[in-house]
Amino acid sequence: MLEHGRVHLYLDNDKTGQNCSQKALKIDKEKFQDERGLYQRYNDLNDWLIHIGPSQKHSLHQKPRDLISYW
Repeated sequence: MLEHGRVHLYLDNDKTGQNCSQKALKIDKEKFQDERGLYQRYNDLNDWLIHIGPSQKHSLHQKPRDLISYW
């Protein structure tokens, strides 16, 4: 991961995910971005994707460029 200019972290919302995110941010706060806030009420990104509402799913399909720039 260190070879990349920017790394977005989509880790689990558990103790291990939190620890790994904190370690990465200690290495370089500019390079690593913790993206768990996107799905903070869910166990992980996959759980969020399964449970988001139809309007949100439609929005994801309609605005992929906006979503990519957000992430």
